[in-house]
Amino acid sequence: MMTKEERLKLANEFILVIANCGRNFFEHNGFISTLELSKGGRIYFTDCHTHKRIYTHHRTMTWDGFSGNHTMKHLVDSLRDFIISGVTMKAEYFQLEMDSQFKKPWRYGEDLLILHDTAIKLGIAR
Repeated sequence: MMTKEERLKLANEFILVIANCGRNFFEHNGFISTLELSKGGRIYFTDCHTHKRIYTHHRTMTWDGFSGNHTMKHLVDSLRDFIISGVTMKAEYFQLEMDSQFKKPWRYGEDLLILHDTAIKLGIAR
């Protein structure tokens, strides 16, 4: 079983892939968002636009200093859960058409398939 530190490294690798394809979420002017594990075992997210360090364990709809939309916040929540407890995401989260027939939910085009494959390869999604 992987440690939190190992899962943190994988989550940050995944963020780097997201930042470098499609709409380049988590990247702004060369700054890429990151996740961090505190000494107390809590996860913080540094936002690429605001550069604020955000405590991710608040279960609110929005976080002060977070520049992403609800989809990106949900993704950060899922990455936090992966780091803390090893809970994986569903690979279907990264598909071109959702079960509800909603097409291109991320508006990432074919690059969404890169995220799908990378998430599976890194063990973040199944």
